[in-house]
Amino acid sequence: MEMKHDVMGSVVQLQG
Repeated sequence: MEMKHDVMGSVVQLQG
């Protein structure tokens, strides 16, 4: 699981 921020500044979780 990887955590990143989208262009809106919201935290998103990506599988990988």
